[in-house]
Amino acid sequence: MNYNEALEYVLHIPRYKKKSKHDSVVHMLKILGSPEKELKVIHVVGTNGKGSVSAFINGIGMYKGFKMGLFTSPHLLTIRERFQIDGEMISEEDFIVYLECVLAAENRIKEDGYDPLTFFEIMLLIAVLYFRDKKVDYAIIEAGMGGRSDSTNELGSLMTIITAIGLDHMSILGDTIEKIAYEKVGAVNHGEIAIISKQSKNIIDIIEDYVYVVGAEAHYANHLSYKLDDISEGGLNFTIKPDTDEACQFHLSMMGAYQVDNAVTSILAAKKLWNMSYEELKEPLSKVTWQGRMEEVEKGFYVDGAHNPQAIQSFVATLKSCFLDKSKILIYAVASDKDDRSMLKEILKIPSLKILIITELSNGRKTEAMSIVKLVDELVENECARKPDSVVVETTIDKAIEYAKSFREDDDYIFAVGSLYLVADVIKKL
Repeated sequence: MNYNEALEYVLHIPRYKKKSKHDSVVHMLKILGSPEKELKVIHVVGTNGKGSVSAFINGIGMYKGFKMGLFTSPHLLTIRERFQIDGEMISEEDFIVYLECVLAAENRIKEDGYDPLTFFEIMLLIAVLYFRDKKVDYAIIEAGMGGRSDSTNELGSLMTIITAIGLDHMSILGDTIEKIAYEKVGAVNHGEIAIISKQSKNIIDIIEDYVYVVGAEAHYANHLSYKLDDISEGGLNFTIKPDTDEACQFHLSMMGAYQVDNAVTSILAAKKLWNMSYEELKEPLSKVTWQGRMEEVEKGFYVDGAHNPQAIQSFVATLKSCFLDKSKILIYAVASDKDDRSMLKEILKIPSLKILIITELSNGRKTEAMSIVKLVDELVENECARKPDSVVVETTIDKAIEYAKSFREDDDYIFAVGSLYLVADVIKKL
């Protein structure tokens, strides 16, 4: 098959399948020669910040001279983004080679009565084979939506990183933050190093109990003293104050306030992996970027992939820190499986929100724009939420961008938020 045929095939594979075991993946790994056993896996799980933490660690590892494999999801512009070695995407030719290898093995397991693979499982197996064959020093593997029941957990790892845990994928992971935390921490296995991002106390209690039982070596960002110093359109500065050393200030080129927690988590991981000093970590951290996270795609036009209540809350905090008095136009769309009520409650807290443009995703997971408008009206009427100066419906993203630009005045800023699918579409259309 050629690349376009390969792309057409994989994009029609089912994305989700609710099941508690990954027997198909386990059997596939055996058929493929157990390639995961030749990898040093850094496993990144959590709700928010997985991609950013993966990017930070990848950048630090490259700075140290290691050959770094990076597997992330979802992709924004091309499926090849999911598979990177030292910052370079897999080639179209290699993508075809490894896809055909995985599909051939899948045919064998289906003959033995195993379930067909999901889209994510196929992507994961491509990454494992690709990284094994290219002999990476470390493979950073970002989990899908789960931890305990995620197919990435079948690889084994030398380190598991748990980023911020919040309410997302509740129909699969559980309907409370505690149930979701239990699923996420299930990715930690006996003898591993576990790095835990800043979490609320109830989540930390669940994680501490679990890592004690499985015998993991856990390190917590909650035990570090650090603070955001300042934030601007040029990035942000934050300071860590260790117990024994002098305070150390870091600069990030990414401007989302939430990136401080992600950077601190990555610092903890790098210190345990490679025994790096704070001073040594300054330069690589300052150079890391990550597409679609408070990214300025045109002058004064930002996109952010926040797609659950906690992430939206962090997005709003960034706007309050950096754009408090600036007039804002917001393009908003959300997937149908998200907690849009809680997300909108945060959106309506944005100061100086001039126009809220509600649009719809271009895939089958869209939430109807009019249902969001009704929810806005309900929140304003019943919960005293602040209504924007204007609420507009444009059901296509093209039209939403066009409207935002046509009503934009010189000092206005435009933001697009609510879904990574929205971010991808906006980037493609600009």
